[in-house]
Amino acid sequence: RGEWSEILPFIGKAVETELSGNVIDLCPVGALTSKPFRFNARTWELSRRKSISAHDALGANLEVQTKEHTVRRVLPLENEAINECWLSDKDRFAYEGLNHESRLVAPKIKHGGEWKTVDWQTALEYVRHTLSCVSKEYGADEIALWANPMNTVEELYLANKLTKGLNIANTTAQLRTADNGVSGRLKGAAWLGQSIEQLAQCDAVLVVGARLRQEQPLLTARLRRAAKAGMALDIVASSRETLHMPLRTQTTLHPSEWANYLISAAQELTHDVSGSLKNAERAAILLGAEAQNHPDYGNIYLAAQKLARETGAILGVLPQAANSVGADIIGINRANIGDMVATPKKTVILLNIDPEYDLAGGAAAVAALKQAGSVLAFSAYESET
Repeated sequence: RGEWSEILPFIGKAVETELSGNVIDLCPVGALTSKPFRFNARTWELSRRKSISAHDALGANLEVQTKEHTVRRVLPLENEAINECWLSDKDRFAYEGLNHESRLVAPKIKHGGEWKTVDWQTALEYVRHTLSCVSKEYGADEIALWANPMNTVEELYLANKLTKGLNIANTTAQLRTADNGVSGRLKGAAWLGQSIEQLAQCDAVLVVGARLRQEQPLLTARLRRAAKAGMALDIVASSRETLHMPLRTQTTLHPSEWANYLISAAQELTHDVSGSLKNAERAAILLGAEAQNHPDYGNIYLAAQKLARETGAILGVLPQAANSVGADIIGINRANIGDMVATPKKTVILLNIDPEYDLAGGAAAVAALKQAGSVLAFSAYESET
């Protein structure tokens, strides 16, 4: 005890959770503090702005606190229908990247293998001239737009409007999807299928192909609480994830087996999983990122759809990014990213994308971009690629 006391985790243990930052808000005496914010500002010196999560499709409400035009910390904003009073670590601490040394402060054009800083008028004229020349000489089909679904709906809408005005059909925000036939055939956008509160009230839920803690940490916290209250939760995935919650079953299967597993469950209502869904007053089937990005996604979706129809469950998907649903609604997903990588275009527009990390098969994407005559990258950060 005394002024030399230190609070440490249990010997040999660490707090390994995607929601660890919430202990800062829970500490009643202020002993647990945010390391990036510590000694940064007094709370009464901060201006506050309401905002929305930019890292998943949950739409978690948050409060951005600033001082001297600089973001000093991000806190959860209570909304019982969405994130309650919690916030994921990536939303809480991602603001540190706003002032990272790799942040761009002015447009640049590569000339003779070297980057040259230019003014905005020169940069925009270069973009206009490039798109105009390529369109006239090779046709609009030789221009492509790769957009990050983390962009705002407004940004995606304007990008889509630009490409439509230039008759560019090769556009997508589905950067990891191997089979985009499902979204092309759906009426409307693929989404959760119900509200977050309604999902938490389900009596039985089947999750297929998801890394729940990584993809949706806050939604996983809701499911954990529901499972402890009696929800029958079944997980089918390619690997076993430690979820720290009571599960009815946790099945590990190769992704190529998921469609057959779901079809079998739909055809045999005495099947363990289909019986759980059928007997529930309210049930749901959720498809995660691994299922959506698999080459066999079309068959997985149809099989899940059949199982949902046979058991009366609600079928939904876990959107992979903040505005995956918005991109679907806008209609920007008009081409397959795999086709555009396999057949490189003369000009590619990158909207907040680091191709090496944001696309499935990043090395192949970088190679395709190197074959392009021009790459127009709209990004907040410098990148070696």
